[in-house]
Amino acid sequence: MIKLEALTSDEKIWKRKLAHYLLGNYYYNITNTGYFRGTLSGGSNCCDYAYFLGYYNEHTVAADLIEAREGYNLFDIGNHAQTFHGLQQNARKHYEKVIEYSTDKELNARCLYMMAKCELNALYNSDGELAHYYDGGMPEGMEAYKDSFRRLRAGYQDTRFYDLIIEECSFFRYYCSL
Repeated sequence: MIKLEALTSDEKIWKRKLAHYLLGNYYYNITNTGYFRGTLSGGSNCCDYAYFLGYYNEHTVAADLIEAREGYNLFDIGNHAQTFHGLQQNARKHYEKVIEYSTDKELNARCLYMMAKCELNALYNSDGELAHYYDGGMPEGMEAYKDSFRRLRAGYQDTRFYDLIIEECSFFRYYCSL
């Protein structure tokens, strides 16, 4: 982390871009909607098992759940005392820096999509009611959570990443159909 932070002010632009991209990925991955938490869920004839718990009898703070390797469900994330939503702001800041330094439209499109995921993380953490009904649309009060989707749609339709993400991401596909 220290070396990456130092590279963000390197005189070579490609090193700055790489450092900001890796830091953005790191900060996103450790958010409560990032990839740091593994998922194990399923069922069988005899029993159900899950990494994400439905009931929290022993812990009420998200950090305790993570430390105990019990995970948590996004459905009731607003009920936890700590949600670590500030990490998405760090990730977004680094992705913005990549776009600032980059002329590569594919990389910029990828960064905008990751910024949209940061916005979704902020949505989940800001208001439990909005998070429960999020469907990719634009109901009143959600415009601030769609800025990166808007930018991706407006300026990057000619990229391969755009074609890939509109096929793979139902939120983005729905947003583009409005």
